[in-house]
Amino acid sequence: MWQRARDAYRAEVAQDTERWALAQGLAAAPRHIRHGDPVLELADLAEARDAALVVVGSRRLGLPARFFLSSTASALAGLAACPVAVVPPRD
Repeated sequence: MWQRARDAYRAEVAQDTERWALAQGLAAAPRHIRHGDPVLELADLAEARDAALVVVGSRRLGLPARFFLSSTASALAGLAACPVAVVPPRD
């Protein structure tokens, strides 16, 4: 039962990603959907695709939040074989 629920969730994620890409005019852009630890999956994908750069968003964590929460961008920058650009959100 758990595997069916996981597979249904993954299919929904793929459909939502397709709809978003179409709405953004990115229908022809390649997409890679991975499941698991974001840092490990992004680093692995970047290496597999021989990426020149990985771009990730920032949550703009303040100092107290950084104390309790991990930063995907910081962890990825330390693990990835290529440079990592961290882009802040729009205000």
